[in-house]
Amino acid sequence: MVVVLRPETGWKFWAAINYGWESVELYQKWARAPAWDGSQWAAPFSIP
Repeated sequence: MVVVLRPETGWKFWAAINYGWESVELYQKWARAPAWDGSQWAAPFSIP
């Protein structure tokens, strides 16, 4: 995970960029999530 910070606001997260490099199936099994859940874990995504 990469977190975007600004010096003038301290540790406030302005954005987070995450990338899961394992398969969707691995994350679904790990999280015990339904088949439709977890697809974003195995691909890049950002949280503004």
